Amino acid sequence: MTLPDYYAVLGLEARASGAEIKKAYQRASLQCHPDRYPDASPEEKRALTERFQSVADAYYILSDAARRAEYGAWAMRTLPAEERARYFRETRPGVF
Repeated sequence: MTLPDYYAVLGLEARASGAEIKKAYQRASLQCHPDRYPDASPEEKRALTERFQSVADAYYILSDAARRAEYGAWAMRTLPAEERARYFRETRPGVF
């Protein structure tokens, strides 16, 4: 099982603060909420609904410190070495 990159879903870097996560969620959810597009075709509505659900999932995980830490730990175990290195560079600038 692979989880999506929730930071990318919200357009954030891994070191984003709680306030940045909330703001990104609000912006993204408004952009893709299916109710904002009443004239969308069924296929477009389905795509918007899937995107909106991804945004909601990302916020659910990243907005809670414990879930975010668990997600980060899981990502570290499953990401390729290159991606792990990028994550550490982003979250711990000056250390790596």
